[in-house]
Amino acid sequence: MYYVDHTRPPFVDISLPEAITVPALALILFYAVILSIDFYLLCHERHFNKVISPTQLRIGMAIIQAILPLIFISSYPPINILFAAAPWLVLCYTASMPTEELTFKKWITALIQITVNQNSLQIDSRKVRYKGISKVALGIFKLVFMHVVTDPLLPAHNEDVLAYSWLHPMSLIYTLLFGIKAYCLLGAIDVVMGAEQTLFGWDMIDLFNSPILASSPRDFWR
Repeated sequence: MYYVDHTRPPFVDISLPEAITVPALALILFYAVILSIDFYLLCHERHFNKVISPTQLRIGMAIIQAILPLIFISSYPPINILFAAAPWLVLCYTASMPTEELTFKKWITALIQITVNQNSLQIDSRKVRYKGISKVALGIFKLVFMHVVTDPLLPAHNEDVLAYSWLHPMSLIYTLLFGIKAYCLLGAIDVVMGAEQTLFGWDMIDLFNSPILASSPRDFWR
C-alpha cells in the first residue's frame, strides 16, 4: 500500500487533545450525576429566566452532552458508544416533557417506558424472561463475531482506508465491514437490555432489527 499524506488536501489534519480514560463504573456514576443535574435544572428552569431562557438552557445542555464523550472515555469501545448516545437521548427526551409537575419518580418511569413494549404487557413473564436471555445471547454473539471475524479483516490503522478512492472495490468492502462492526458493537446494548428484561420481566423493544439486511431505505428506518 502506498503512502498517503493525510495532512494535504483534500484531507484535513486537526489535532485534538487525548481523551481522558476512566474506569467504566466511574463513567457511569459521572453521567448519572450529570443527568441528575440536568433533571434539576429543567425542573427549576423558571428560576433562571432572568439569566437564561428555557430554549438556551436546553441547547446548552445538548452541547455539553455532545462534548463530554469526546473528553471522557472508557477503555471499552461498546461502553463508549453507549455513553455517546444514551445520555444525549435521555436529555432530549426529558427536555420534551412538561417539567412543571415532573418528579424524579415520574421521570424514571417515563424513561423506562421508552424501551418497554407496551403492546405485550399481557404476555407471560416467563416467555418475556426467556426472550431476554436470547437477547443477551444475541448481543454476546455480535461482540464475539466482531472480534473474531470483522476486526481481522479491517486494517490495523483506520486511516489506511483513505488510500483508496471512493469507488475502489476495497473502499466499498471496508465501508461495509465498518458498518458491520458498528452494528456488532451495539451488541453491548442487547446484553444490557436483555439482562434488564430477564431480571425484571419487562418486554424490552428491539432497537435494531437486522438493519444491514434491509431491502430498502424505508425498510432500514422502519
